[in-house]
Amino acid sequence: MTSPGEREPPKDWWLENAFRIAAFRLRQTKYLSANTIPIREQVRDSVEFVRLVWEEIVILRGDTLATISPSFLKEEISRSIRSSVTIGRHRVLSQDVEFGLAQIVEIGIRALSPAVNDTFTGVACVDLLAEALIYVTENAHRSGRSFDTGGALRLQVRPLLVPRLIKQAFDQIRQAAADNPAVSIRLLTTLGRLSGKITAADARTALLDQADAVWETANSKNPVTMDLEDLRLAWVTSRTLLLQ
Repeated sequence: MTSPGEREPPKDWWLENAFRIAAFRLRQTKYLSANTIPIREQVRDSVEFVRLVWEEIVILRGDTLATISPSFLKEEISRSIRSSVTIGRHRVLSQDVEFGLAQIVEIGIRALSPAVNDTFTGVACVDLLAEALIYVTENAHRSGRSFDTGGALRLQVRPLLVPRLIKQAFDQIRQAAADNPAVSIRLLTTLGRLSGKITAADARTALLDQADAVWETANSKNPVTMDLEDLRLAWVTSRTLLLQ
């Protein structure tokens, strides 16, 4: 509640500020978190390496967090693993860089909901997701592997697979933008622009699949002729770029 004389903040104030916070945090996040370094440093020559193995966002009671090779040394290093991996009620960027994408996607789909219908924020989220994907593909720690000074593999965490990240980045926004030609066109344009930044074959295939899905989704909503022509041109252009 505001005091007398103060203006009420605009109803989308939380959306704008959440967007800024998510953007800043994602740009500041390093994939191989600093709190995994103690694990690497605890691994002696007698331990081949540690693999953090969980794949799901939600950890259930009894799930395996890590495997140690050789296994008979698990007591020696298990305390370091427990102290370096925090299990809480919420995802955190310090241990889950994909959460940065999820935050931006959530902002985007909330902006595109019928109750808000904020096209500009939806477009801005598409731009930021593209920037984040470029950053991830250039990150030296994307493989999730950490080596000691002698070059031996000591720690393996979940790798950042770009095709998976592309789906996480664009699937829900594409679905939410089905009735919004402006955001759909921006998606198609952005996918085409990423063709010059992301060169791995599997990642380009994922981008191409997204472009086809955007066109199919938007076309199914029977947009007006002018919007349909713009959508078709953006789709053809992005496909041409991605197939080069």
